[in-house]
Amino acid sequence: MPESKNNMKIKLVLLSVFAILISAIIIVPSFAQKLLVDNNPRNDGGTCGKLGAYINEVNAKKSLTQDQKNLLIGRTNTIETVIGC
Repeated sequence: MPESKNNMKIKLVLLSVFAILISAIIIVPSFAQKLLVDNNPRNDGGTCGKLGAYINEVNAKKSLTQDQKNLLIGRTNTIETVIGC
């Protein structure tokens, strides 16, 4: 039986949210770590700027619920706190 358009839309939204969550868990810490361990102290401040930009991007996502945004931003804020932003 073919899948309904609504079910397909729901699956696409869920995949989008999943991709964003993976980004927050893996990619954000990855680029932050890369800048922090490159032996160039000037890049440390750049990490904080990138994390701030990521928070702005999350806030702009209309496909996320406020709870999802709060989760992603909360995790990013934790990273900022740990690295001293």
